[in-house]
Amino acid sequence: AFAAELRAQGVTVLSGRSESDEAAPPYWLWVEVLRGVAASSELSDMLDELGPEGDEVRLILPEPNAGRAERAASWGGEQGRFLLFDAVTRLILSEAERRPLAIALEDLHWAPPGSLRLLEHLVYEMRGRPLLIAAAVRTEPRAMEHPLSRSLGLVGGLDHVEAISLGPLTISIIGGWRLRTAT
Repeated sequence: AFAAELRAQGVTVLSGRSESDEAAPPYWLWVEVLRGVAASSELSDMLDELGPEGDEVRLILPEPNAGRAERAASWGGEQGRFLLFDAVTRLILSEAERRPLAIALEDLHWAPPGSLRLLEHLVYEMRGRPLLIAAAVRTEPRAMEHPLSRSLGLVGGLDHVEAISLGPLTISIIGGWRLRTAT
């Protein structure tokens, strides 16, 4: 319902979902978001505009890319990860400058550390941009050193971030949504 309301207001809504299965490729959450960018824009042209950093983004996309194996061999380490985060961030912010953009991230509690770090990078850079990020996270207890605790603590302290806690969804609430969407 929230996404439909945003779309009705002219906002492009992209989504990504973390998998509980460890067999998912790295950065799967962000691959889904980038596929949404590709569906609403010419992703290849946008990656070309990024220059060499666009090649970093191509590395995480499962679609075939010319020269991918050769580039992947030289990709890695903290510097490579930073270049990837910066390239994905620039791509998303560029899309947000073209039209208002919202990103819905589901099951963030299952996100691997790399995907969480990319989220941190994007949230730091998005201040003042027409971009909304909504993330669904289970509120189960976590150790402070857990990657999600770290990420939520870092971004939650930023003045342009607002955390809204919702209670658990009950069967009656979900049933009401089903009734409204079925009519």
